[in-house]
Amino acid sequence: MSTDPHLLAAAVHTRSKASIGTAAALGFALAAGVAAAAEGVWTPTVKRVDPGAEQRERIAVPNPPEDDRIFIEGGVRLLGGPVFSAAGTTYRIAGIDLVERNRLCVTAAGVRWACGLRAYTTLAALLQSRLLVCRPAAAASAPDTPDARPVDCEAGGRSIARGLVEDGWALPTAGDDRLAAAAATARAKGRGMFATSPPE
Repeated sequence: MSTDPHLLAAAVHTRSKASIGTAAALGFALAAGVAAAAEGVWTPTVKRVDPGAEQRERIAVPNPPEDDRIFIEGGVRLLGGPVFSAAGTTYRIAGIDLVERNRLCVTAAGVRWACGLRAYTTLAALLQSRLLVCRPAAAASAPDTPDARPVDCEAGGRSIARGLVEDGWALPTAGDDRLAAAAATARAKGRGMFATSPPE
C-alpha cells in the first residue's frame, strides 16, 4: 500500500508543532515555579523588614575563644623562689617550690655544694634569656607572696615548672600531684639537688 508523500509531510509538521508547544508549556511552568520560590526573597523594590516578624533561620556566629596568654620579653627580675616581676606585675610560677637560694646539698661522699644557688641561677637564666608565654593558673596564692599572680609559663616551648622539677631544681607544691612523677624521675636519676656529685 502506498502513502501519499504530501499527507506524510503534513503529519510530521503537525507532530513537530505539538512537540514545540509542549516544550514551551513546560518552560513557562518551570519559570513560574522558580519565580514563586524566589518570591519573598528577591523583590524588585526595597522593602522594610521587621526583625520581629522574620521567619528565616538565623545562623549564630560563635564568639572567638578568649586569649588569656601573657607575653613577657625582657625586663624580668627574679625576686626569690619561683617569684618574679615584669612590667610592674609580680608573678609566681604555680605548682612548685624552688630550692632555697642559700641551701647546701651534701653528696653521699660528704661533699657540700651550693645547690640552692645553682637552682636560683638556672631559673634566672630561663626567665631572662627568651620570650615567656604565661597563662593564669588556678593555684591559690602563696601565703608568703599573696600579691603574686600564679601563672604557668613556658620558655622555648617547655614548661618552666615541669622543667625545673625534672632537672631536680624544684619540688612540687605540697598537695599538688601533677608533677609527682617528674620529681620521682629526677630523684631516681640523680639530677639537680639529688646528684651524687656536684653538677659541672
